[in-house]
Amino acid sequence: MNNEHAGNRKKTMSIGEFAKLTGVSQRTLRFYEEKGLLQPSSISESGRRYYELDDLIPLQQILTFKSLGFSLDEIRSMIAVNRGNLKQTLLLQKHAMEQKRNQIDRVIKAIDHAIELLQENEELDPQVFSFLIQSILSEHRQIEFLSEVFPEQTIRNLKSLFSDRDRELDWNKRSANLFQRIKRAIGQYPPESDEIQNLIHELMQMTKELLGDDWRMLQTVAEQLDGSELPDFFQSPFSSEEEEILTAAFHHYLTKKGWMENET
Repeated sequence: MNNEHAGNRKKTMSIGEFAKLTGVSQRTLRFYEEKGLLQPSSISESGRRYYELDDLIPLQQILTFKSLGFSLDEIRSMIAVNRGNLKQTLLLQKHAMEQKRNQIDRVIKAIDHAIELLQENEELDPQVFSFLIQSILSEHRQIEFLSEVFPEQTIRNLKSLFSDRDRELDWNKRSANLFQRIKRAIGQYPPESDEIQNLIHELMQMTKELLGDDWRMLQTVAEQLDGSELPDFFQSPFSSEEEEILTAAFHHYLTKKGWMENET
């Protein structure tokens, strides 16, 4: 019985028969062969290609990785590393699909938040909207980066916020509202005005919720990052001109609080 089963697995099929069995066209099978992804089990002297049932395994790997968005070069590398090790290949596929699922979950959350934000702010500033959505999509990378400069307790607070849908949604709503009010105020008042300074205070309070109220720690982190270029996944809801005005407003605020020396 075992010998018969083994014999069946070694039964060869023409490329047409293999294409019919797998639902993959002959043209695609030849393309995978050209790219070094899937070689026929044998090729006759006349050039006819033959496949075996065992060839279903690497083909399944190719189709799975391709559906997950991997390039052909990436697929070739993964198959080469795990050739002949079905368990390791399946584990790799599982890990890849989990990553893809996490990515899809983040996109769905970003869409949900976008819908909620637009329901409350029909005229949401495009730059503010883009900033909030991009922050959701890249929050895991942001936390990884911030873990290198902020203490563990701060990172735990960030993770706690991002893992609670209602808290994060509330945070994004308040952020969007505050950013829009700051943008409007910047166009009407000077940095040292009460209107701007009150908004800066509100922004500082929200920052305190997120990063804590250890001013010395925050100042140390700011000095550590000063002059360095942040990764692309850190966006700003403000234009460069608005950033300049905000910098002056923050300087005035911190000086009044006694947290920064007045430069005269």
